Amino acid sequence: MNSCPEVRHKQGWDSLFGEDGPPLQQSWSYGAAMARLGVAVTRRLAAGSPAQVLERRFGPLRLSLLSRWRSSMPGLREVARQHPLLAVTPEGAGIPGLPLWPGREEAVLDIARHPAALRASLHGKWRNRLRRGEGNGLTIRLCTPEVRDVRMLLSLEAQQQSARGYRTLPPAFVFAWLAVSPADALLALALQNGQTIAAMLFLRHGAGATYHCGWSGEQGRATHAHNVLLWRSFLALRDSGVTRLNLGVLTPRKAEGLVRFKLGTGARPCVLGTTVLVTPVPRRGCPA
Repeated sequence: MNSCPEVRHKQGWDSLFGEDGPPLQQSWSYGAAMARLGVAVTRRLAAGSPAQVLERRFGPLRLSLLSRWRSSMPGLREVARQHPLLAVTPEGAGIPGLPLWPGREEAVLDIARHPAALRASLHGKWRNRLRRGEGNGLTIRLCTPEVRDVRMLLSLEAQQQSARGYRTLPPAFVFAWLAVSPADALLALALQNGQTIAAMLFLRHGAGATYHCGWSGEQGRATHAHNVLLWRSFLALRDSGVTRLNLGVLTPRKAEGLVRFKLGTGARPCVLGTTVLVTPVPRRGCPA
């Protein structure tokens, strides 16, 4: 067993979420990365359930955020007593409160199965593109990220964000994650003739992993590099003990092709409830 207190504490926290481990936003590494960026982070057991809360100042106000809450209302009320201005995003069914942001769906894939079963679960067109990509002579690198490679990916992905009109967590978050938990990241690169033509970055959290960002150039798209990268990443993450991979938000109206790509892996939609501002529960006998 690693004798480092930080690692023991991290393992102890993540183990509180059971075999599946914590969602990304509830993992120790996520909180540690946010703390490195100056965000106040508190962790506690609320009615026996782990709760990691982020707190930001907006002028005189302190807004607290509890993401991916999956436990009981008594636990939530206990958290709310410590954080009066609390925004909560629940997993699954909604919870009472003032709506702030609408719910959403994310694509989640079970990668614990045998590789043959994983491949069989790919949709036909996805599997055909994978087969063609595998025949294009691509060199695939799967590795713990180096800073120069991450800088390259984030720079290219920033241009992609601007062109396609979407946003992700800022680059500073990725570098903070790599500083506090470098072993919990996987970089996947596709190269042809020595040039990088596509890349993906994954963050691991317990038995789960999350696709953080990716980029593909024209040559990468022509050679189906993303299909090959994602497939090879499935296998590498599975071999490292990951059982569940979150491929990110499904937004059909904005990116139908991306939604088809994610669901083509055999992933299933996972519902996150509306983010609400939790209001105090009136005491018995007092007006609401």
